[in-house]
Order: sequence, then structure tokens, then C-alpha cells
Amino acid sequence: MPQPPEPAPVAALPDTAPGVINIGVDLFAEALAAQDVPVIQVLWSPPETPDDDLMSLLDSLI
Repeated sequence: MPQPPEPAPVAALPDTAPGVINIGVDLFAEALAAQDVPVIQVLWSPPETPDDDLMSLLDSLI
């Protein structure tokens, strides 16, 4: 059986902490902020009038 290829070496890691952009669920952003993770909360909710194509797309994600 052939061996998998060797992973490429990491050139350098970023020198800054990662940040998060959170869309929708406030609780997730609050949990990250409580751990001193930089987080930006984007207020978003699905459209009030359901679009069949959009609903099918969102259902496929679940």
C-alpha cells in the first residue's frame, strides 16, 4: 500500500491571536469573549418571508 505524501512544512505561524467573526448566535460570541478571544458579532437572522430556494439551501447545511 503506498504511503501518504509528507505534509508540507509550516513556513511560519502568525504572530497575532486568531479572531472570530460570529454571525447570528449571540451565545457563541459571548462565550468567546469570556475567554478573551477577539470576536465581532454580526446581527443576522433568516428572512421573515421564507424563500423556497434559500430554505432548501439552509436545510442542506443541517
